[in-house]
Amino acid sequence: MDDIDFKEAEREDNFEGAKEEGDKRRRTTWWTGMVEGGGWGRGGGESGTIEAAIHKPAATGKGGGKYGPEQVEPVCERLSDKYSIGQGYLSPRIDDYKDAKDWIMLRCTSYFYHSSSDPNFGKHWPSSPLPSIPTTLHNTESPQSSGVPSSRTWVWDLLHEDHLAVSNGVCPSGAPKCCPAKDPLRVWGSPRNPLLAICSGVTTRGIQQSDRHPGHLALFLKLMPSIVRTFECDVEYAVVVGYDRGDEFYDTEGGKEEVRTWFEENMAGPMAAAGVPVTFVMVEVDNGLNKPGPVFNAMLREAYKTGADYYYRLNDDSELKMSNVDEGKSWVKVFIDAVNSFQPPYGVVGPWGGLDRILTHDFVHRTHLDIFNGVYYPHELVDWYMDDWVSQVYGKERTIKAKEFEVEHHTFHHGQRYKVDRGNQKRLQPLIRKGREKIGTYAEGKGWANKGDIVNDAGKGFKDLPAGGL
Repeated sequence: MDDIDFKEAEREDNFEGAKEEGDKRRRTTWWTGMVEGGGWGRGGGESGTIEAAIHKPAATGKGGGKYGPEQVEPVCERLSDKYSIGQGYLSPRIDDYKDAKDWIMLRCTSYFYHSSSDPNFGKHWPSSPLPSIPTTLHNTESPQSSGVPSSRTWVWDLLHEDHLAVSNGVCPSGAPKCCPAKDPLRVWGSPRNPLLAICSGVTTRGIQQSDRHPGHLALFLKLMPSIVRTFECDVEYAVVVGYDRGDEFYDTEGGKEEVRTWFEENMAGPMAAAGVPVTFVMVEVDNGLNKPGPVFNAMLREAYKTGADYYYRLNDDSELKMSNVDEGKSWVKVFIDAVNSFQPPYGVVGPWGGLDRILTHDFVHRTHLDIFNGVYYPHELVDWYMDDWVSQVYGKERTIKAKEFEVEHHTFHHGQRYKVDRGNQKRLQPLIRKGREKIGTYAEGKGWANKGDIVNDAGKGFKDLPAGGL
């Protein structure tokens, strides 16, 4: 750590209390006391705390303040191993002055811990192993139910396990990002990492035949490449794609083979080479309405069957961006932590982009589908107004629109591919009230909240992510 200028840091973080003690031994004691939660200054006399210090905005979004990941990660990992500091442990006892100083200046607690104030840490998803997705879903038919149409599901398990091999604790040279894998207990407080389902409905309706291929379709040019650019470690992924039965590209043998080849070469290989498992789920939907809503609901029903803990419903012509505040910071863990911050995790988070008044893309916990009996959006809303509904149904206190993370929606790439039923607007407010009734009944039954408070929440609008992130 000799390359870091601690003099500037000393001025910033107030080392005077330590210096007045007069010797290194006492400074070490002071540092240890501060790490254990005493606050800034001699005897913890100022109101700031270690928790406040570690959650200052960080250039990397992962601890470290202005220091890059190449400085933060190896030092924080070394200190964690040296002092047996587990994930979520906010009071490590570090007896060595330099080590304690490094831990604080690099904000290693923030590096390891995403939601330090979360009383439900480690409890946001079951600790039991996930089901074997290919075994439970491959080539299965789901009947129509609760307004959700019937569908058939295929699973492509393209994990490339050979890329994940570690020899004597050393990863292959081509797998630097997420290898070796961290212990999920350290990262999340759970024996397993969460499974995130990336869900997108697609269609080639209205697209000329010569353009029905991965070299032109937005899914392969916009959305999926942006997933590869922004994915994070310590999370498993299921990419769930829904399409109409009879689609002239996706529902053909040749089209399926092109899609599978693209996924294998451009997503499964690169992500597995970085140490991240990803499974691909294709959902063929009996969509007689030729509207996006039935496809969304059917694919999210199948995503639920994968055992996914979190769901991100995205458009195929959307492009996900990294943070516009902290270079190199991704949305994945921030959105997971944002949903978890609702305590319990029922609510919705979305990125910035599209219309200011609504969430045009939505990220939820599995609890959302539990509340609504497996139906993600009201089946009455088949095109527009689904995003209006999800933007209002949880109320302002449980709805976050994150200005830090933008999504660019390339609507002109294919243009509008369905005819809008504007008559559904009159159904919107009654469905929002009905949705709040369901949320209130569920939350009150769990002992989480008073049903009346939820039903009578007339608040519109959003919260943003907390200052400095989560």
